[in-house]
Amino acid sequence: LAPIMPFLTEELWQRLPRLPEVADCDSICQTKYPVPLVSWRSEEAEQDMTLFMDAVREARSIRVSYGLVPRDKAAFYVQTASPDVAKVFEANRAEFMQLVNAKSLDVLSDSTVVDSQWGVRPVADKCQLYIDVTGVVDVKLEVEKLEKKRRKAEENIAAMEARISDPQYLAKAPPALQQANADKVASLRSELDGIILAVERFKALETATQPAQPAHS
Repeated sequence: LAPIMPFLTEELWQRLPRLPEVADCDSICQTKYPVPLVSWRSEEAEQDMTLFMDAVREARSIRVSYGLVPRDKAAFYVQTASPDVAKVFEANRAEFMQLVNAKSLDVLSDSTVVDSQWGVRPVADKCQLYIDVTGVVDVKLEVEKLEKKRRKAEENIAAMEARISDPQYLAKAPPALQQANADKVASLRSELDGIILAVERFKALETATQPAQPAHS
């Protein structure tokens, strides 16, 4: 913080107790720049937080696309087959609700049958994020956005598959890189499946919310 806010940090340096190894430094400017502690780093925690923030972004995006205002507290649902993913949202339920202005957040197992009228967004290839939008969503607009996202995903998959099937790539690329790209294709396909599912559910919502046609005698 010192390079960005030198006056504040210098004031704190003069007032707060110091560690023994820097006790003789009269100014914070005389100390060594801190280095990261490897023991403090957790790749698992970073992955969990990345997933959580991806879900927050999708939740905020879906609220905007539905035209929800801050006072509209929507009910959200996360469905996943992974116990580890479920734990991330169970452990951060209150934070999620605060960040997206949610009325509630329920974590559902992969076998749970969800309401066909819920709105849905895929969160990468990890889970599906649902929101109860019955009566408050522009279904046609959301389908258009998802179809655009679907086309982009299909283009990315086609480009990646063309790359990894090239003979020169197969001959020169290290095995580790080939495996990483194969995993990326699998992840993209899983994300595409989620988009397709979202489109199907929105179309079902559109059908369910259409007024019944009067019978003709």
